[in-house]
Amino acid sequence: MAKGLDGTEFAALCAKGRALREAAGQLTGKAAGDVTADADAAGVQLATNLSDALEVMRHSPRMFTTDLPACLVNLDGDVYGDFNAERLAA
Repeated sequence: MAKGLDGTEFAALCAKGRALREAAGQLTGKAAGDVTADADAAGVQLATNLSDALEVMRHSPRMFTTDLPACLVNLDGDVYGDFNAERLAA
C-alpha cells in the first residue's frame, strides 16, 4: 500500500516543483507574483492607482490603509507624494 504525504512532505514537494518551474521560466500570472496578469489576460484594464496598490501589496498578506500611501510614494513619488489615507480612500 502506498504511503500518503503528510503536510510537511507535501509542502516540500510543492516547493521543489515551484523551484523547478521558476528555473525553467514557466511561472506566469499569479504564480509568478504578477497580480494584474489575470486582468490583462481577460482584456480588462485596471486603473493605474489600483494596479499600483496591488503591486506594492503583493508581498504582504494585509496592509493598513495608513501604510499604503508610504508604499505608493516609494513606487512613484511624483504621483503619490501628496497622498494620505483620506485621499487614498476617496
